[in-house]
Amino acid sequence: MTNTGSPGESLKNLRVTAGYRYGTHFAKRIDVRQHELWRYENNRVRPSLPVVCRMATVLGMSLDEFVGQVFPSLLEGQQQ
Repeated sequence: MTNTGSPGESLKNLRVTAGYRYGTHFAKRIDVRQHELWRYENNRVRPSLPVVCRMATVLGMSLDEFVGQVFPSLLEGQQQ
């Protein structure tokens, strides 16, 4: 799956696809306030590495897979 949208849009799509229709439930699972999740999904701020790790775990993804889908620009120029 290749996401061409913004990081926040990609995160929201992954969350909804994983069955977290409402951000409130996902925010509780990753141990952040709902408003903070809103800020991530609306590209106001980027989550910290510990939060990114929790997101990947809750979504059942490896960290590499999650970062590749949500923040692909971080991996540009990397060999596969």
